[in-house]
Order: sequence, then structure tokens, then C-alpha cells
Amino acid sequence: MKEDKLSFASLIKECRFCFGSDTTLSPLISPCNCKGTQEYIHLECLSKWQRIQINNRPWSSKICSVCRHPYMTPGNRNIVSAFSNIVRHPNIQMLTMILKLISIFFLIIYTKILCNFILSLGGPVALLLLLLIIASFIVILIFEHISNNNIARFEIRRDN
Repeated sequence: MKEDKLSFASLIKECRFCFGSDTTLSPLISPCNCKGTQEYIHLECLSKWQRIQINNRPWSSKICSVCRHPYMTPGNRNIVSAFSNIVRHPNIQMLTMILKLISIFFLIIYTKILCNFILSLGGPVALLLLLLIIASFIVILIFEHISNNNIARFEIRRDN
């Protein structure tokens, strides 16, 4: 009996804000990673909620307050949000961790080789290559930080 209620509840699609149903004039979308009763929203309801949130907390209007995932509406599908959906799979996360460790290992080796080259020849090109490798590694870490949505978890405290 309980399983029937759960399966029936998962079949019902209604907006989590207005509790309205899916219509041709106002279709329901699933803009974040929420599931169950929190999954569907009318685009109009989401837009209205975002306009209200901009006044209160502008940094949180583009992020779901439940699952903390960036909203992916038809107008704002960006590569960072699309990429973060792929990265959530556990096997891909493990592969990413292994590749990070390998890249750190090679970064250390290349840094040591380039430092020896710089010291022996004094080549400015080698110094530029070293800086390029370090900068590209930092950019990769920043991109991963943004794609994992770690920035949105921090909120400014306001004392009223």
C-alpha cells in the first residue's frame, strides 16, 4: 500500500511553487537535480521567484536552495552546468581523481626538469613554460571548483 502511494506520487507532476499542473501554455521543467515533489517548476514561477530572490540574496537566485545545483533553464544552459552533471557519476569522479594525481605527478617532474634547465642554461623560454604549466593547472582547479558549485555554498552574513 505504501509503495503504491510512493509510485503514484512520483507520477504526479506539479509545480513546487504554485502546485499547478503541466499545461501546453505553461510546461513544467526540471531545472536542477531535485527529485520527487521538488523536481518540477513552471518556468514562469521560477523566474518570479528569482526576481524576488535577487532583492534578498542576489548570489542565490541562480542556484536551487534545496540541492544547491545551478538552475539550468532553456535560456541559461552553459557549459559549466552541463559539465557538472557529467562529473557527478561516481566512476567519473574516481577517474577524475586518478587523473588529478597523475597530472600532479607529471607537474612535479616537469617542474624539476624545467628548473634544472633554467639553472643550467638560464633560458627565459623554460621559465615561461614553467609558469604556463603552473597557470594551466591553477585554471583547471578553478574550473573544477566552479563546476562543483562550491562558490555558491558560502553566504554573506548580514547582521540586522
